[in-house]
Amino acid sequence: YSFLTTYYDDILVLTVSSKMSGTYNAFVQAKNLFKDKNIQVIDSIQNSAAEGLLVYQASELIKSGHSMTEIVTKLESLKHQTKILVSVQTLKYMVRSGRVKKVVGIAGKILNLKPVISIDDEGNGIIFDKAFSQKMSDKKIFKHIAAVVKDHGIDSYALVHVNAPERATLYEQMMIKLTGSKPLYISDISTIIAMNSGIGTVAVAYIRKD
Repeated sequence: YSFLTTYYDDILVLTVSSKMSGTYNAFVQAKNLFKDKNIQVIDSIQNSAAEGLLVYQASELIKSGHSMTEIVTKLESLKHQTKILVSVQTLKYMVRSGRVKKVVGIAGKILNLKPVISIDDEGNGIIFDKAFSQKMSDKKIFKHIAAVVKDHGIDSYALVHVNAPERATLYEQMMIKLTGSKPLYISDISTIIAMNSGIGTVAVAYIRKD
């Protein structure tokens, strides 16, 4: 804030889900030191590529000349139309990082689950669907995407992975087939997020149209 307020009167912050990190509260508390500036802090209730899609939307709204109030209102709505679906090889890393509850991880280990991880409406990490193989996990994600396309339509989507370019390519091919459009971007996940999900992880994030 000290740096940004030197150059800007209006500052927009989109943080990772407050249920997963103390970042949101830190930004809210810190803005009280700069009461002469218009600082708006939004809890994205998302993470990773899902949060990235919202940041991209914010950038486009700014370029289009929308006011801060209009942008905040739009993002508060869009964040509830945004979802990330993560196919992981194991729950171990997400349990260790606190992304999912320990009891869920223990059950997953016992059953040898290859679950689809997502985030609920409040920003908590959840098991969205259960599978006993990587192929089944992928099928469940694509089935969900097909339903969203049919019922709402998808405005934009992105793909991220942890050292799994082949799986990411498969996802890209399927997503293009299902949505008729290319991903906004495909990226190897950052080291920090990779530590929370494990090698082989692939995730698709999207914003539905309504």
